[in-house]
Amino acid sequence: MAIDQASFQLLMASIQRFIAGRLVPAEDGVEENDEVPADVVEDMKAIGLFGLAIPEEYGGVGLSMAQECADWLEATAGIAQGVGKDGFGASAD
Repeated sequence: MAIDQASFQLLMASIQRFIAGRLVPAEDGVEENDEVPADVVEDMKAIGLFGLAIPEEYGGVGLSMAQECADWLEATAGIAQGVGKDGFGASAD
């Protein structure tokens, strides 16, 4: 079961803001420590990033598989703009 298009667009905008406001700024620390900070993981949980396709009656967001794929494509594109400024797997050293 999918959520309606308006709700999906709001979710996508929220995730884009999260990426820009929390993930991209944390990039250097993640790279240095090889770990995502616990507070960032907790924030990801709080906005439902670990339950996107789980039905709402079980505590998830309730996205269809197509919506979840669209969401992750958007999210990875947003992350790629900030993460790996020198390219994935490339080192500035």
